[in-house]
Amino acid sequence: MGPDVFAVDRNALRDRLFADAVAAPVRDAGLFTYADPSVRRAQTEQYVGVRATVHRQDLGATEADAAWAKAAALGLWRSVLPKDRKSDRVVYLLSAMAANLLRGSGSAVTLQVVHEEPGREILRWRFVSLAMPPSVLIAALAARHNTANTPCVRLLDRSFAPDGSVAELHVHHAAMLTFESLWAGIAYDVLTSPGAFFSAVHDRRTLCPRLHRGPCDSEGRAERDHRSHMATWADAIRQAFIAQRLMQRHLWHAPTTVRDCANCLSALRALGSFTLGRLRRHPQGATPYPWPEDLIELRRDRRQADDAARSGTGAQPRRDWLNEEATRERSMLAAALKYLSPDKIACNDPVFEVLFVQYLRIKTAVYRMLVHSPGEPGLKNFLHHFTQIKVYAPDADKLAPGPPPHDGLEVAAVEYRVAPDAWLANRRRSERPLVATSPSNGDRRGVELESGWLIHFKRKRSDSPSLPLFSSAVHDLEKYRHKIEQTLRSRPATLQALRGVDLCGVEGDQPLWVAAHTLRAVTSASSRLIARGVRSTLEPLRLTLHTGEDFIWLTSGVRAVAEPFVWKLMRRGDRIGHGIAITMNPADWWSRNVGRVFNITRMDYLLNLAFLARYSSNRTVEQESWLETRIRTVAEAIWPRSVVSASQNIVDNAVEYWQSLGTSLTRTLMKLRRK
Repeated sequence: MGPDVFAVDRNALRDRLFADAVAAPVRDAGLFTYADPSVRRAQTEQYVGVRATVHRQDLGATEADAAWAKAAALGLWRSVLPKDRKSDRVVYLLSAMAANLLRGSGSAVTLQVVHEEPGREILRWRFVSLAMPPSVLIAALAARHNTANTPCVRLLDRSFAPDGSVAELHVHHAAMLTFESLWAGIAYDVLTSPGAFFSAVHDRRTLCPRLHRGPCDSEGRAERDHRSHMATWADAIRQAFIAQRLMQRHLWHAPTTVRDCANCLSALRALGSFTLGRLRRHPQGATPYPWPEDLIELRRDRRQADDAARSGTGAQPRRDWLNEEATRERSMLAAALKYLSPDKIACNDPVFEVLFVQYLRIKTAVYRMLVHSPGEPGLKNFLHHFTQIKVYAPDADKLAPGPPPHDGLEVAAVEYRVAPDAWLANRRRSERPLVATSPSNGDRRGVELESGWLIHFKRKRSDSPSLPLFSSAVHDLEKYRHKIEQTLRSRPATLQALRGVDLCGVEGDQPLWVAAHTLRAVTSASSRLIARGVRSTLEPLRLTLHTGEDFIWLTSGVRAVAEPFVWKLMRRGDRIGHGIAITMNPADWWSRNVGRVFNITRMDYLLNLAFLARYSSNRTVEQESWLETRIRTVAEAIWPRSVVSASQNIVDNAVEYWQSLGTSLTRTLMKLRRK
């Protein structure tokens, strides 16, 4: 046999596990319950072992691959640390790893070069930044070497960065908010409106961080038990922000320790469970905030930003306010790390250290629920995390987009994707999301930032086992279609900012034919509007289709890529999103999946057979007979028996049926069925 084309990249697997080792002191959920500001190295090694098993299953790696990668990752991790210790302070681990991965470069923070394999540092940092908030390591470097405490790391040195400007396509508007800004928004909500925040966290879609002792049956709980369980987590977040404010205040009281500080003692008593690693809700429902005067100032600053937004006196006042709060957070992290003297064997203020480490663990737990962990595959997993943005930042879609925060890159064009309801609710939807210029890099001049909206329709699973299938999804699609067309007719200039429509989501939940007519109607309406000579500079809407991206059976994935062309949805300027299925060699895919059992619906099976019949030429007699037998068998389970029995050429009928699905025929059949 030849080499396995699907062999796992062992170096990439090693880097994933190294990232797990770096993040383990604040990411390992079990460590919160110990409330220990130090971590035994054996605990980190055990955590990496568990993660190696997870990565092996996700990537289809062999046991030998996982064993090699684990040993190599732990070897890299140990090489940064002193050899004569069995445990380390968490703040020391963060400081040491920050110095190993990052370095100051004037007013920027860049990556330490991996001289043995130049460029590897970029991939390694990618995995680390997915495992924990990057701001923690940036602050640790700033505290250790007095370097810049910037909001992001410059990945590409100018010596090999793109010479010209670049474009950012496929940017989710809600996810464009940086984590630190989102964290600042959570702080405001949980401190000033705990009731509303607790209600948001009660939502069934909210993930449990599993920081509590014992097993978690979050999906099997009754509604009342679930609300009580998540309320405990919401109060833990509130306690974390009280601890944050306490640390900010006490940094002005140093060198007095927190335990001996008369000004901080009452607040410290309210955090007894927090410092012991126990998730325990306050008897009053929400832990009381010790400094009410702070909340008055916090509300006033936010109100001023909101007033500026409504009056139009500021370009992005709400986002600017969040950025200011994020800057204060970075300053607090760096100051706290410096105060704790990471390089010392023992800390002069152990209670402050416990508060700080527990705070980082809560912050990383929220980050863990919002961001894919290193190597976590699958569109469903992505959506699982993406939905958490709506829990912790429900207004993310309403914020004006900010310039892309990429140090070292000149971004000249951005495409912001937004749900139809969020776009329709935006009163300024006819304006471009960004009309400013991107920040200049060094001696380069800033360029005008071209930007536009793209409405994405999300696939929905059928809510009815009976016919007509996907009736609810079709109803929503048509509702949004009419509203969008009405907006375009009343305000044609909207097409300057709205540049396309998109279909996304899990392909197994909803086939393309459900949305095909709606997508064709919206794009055609924009073309007819421009054809009437409304404005010569406008262009019709473009189409993006996510197909062949998330499939079970290879034939289904390839068929999904072919359907937009068969149904004549695609035009010049349109594009297919991902289309991974057509990049795979069928023989290799088969060899990799030998012995697996795939469950697909009868409808998918029928359409796959029709697709094969349409594009397979020079079939033998045996192949023709096999195809006809299979199509007839599955058609009898779907179509009326009278139709199947009356069919003289069942293969041609199946092909015709598949080709007609992408037309308005499906809408007509649904209307007839309802009657």
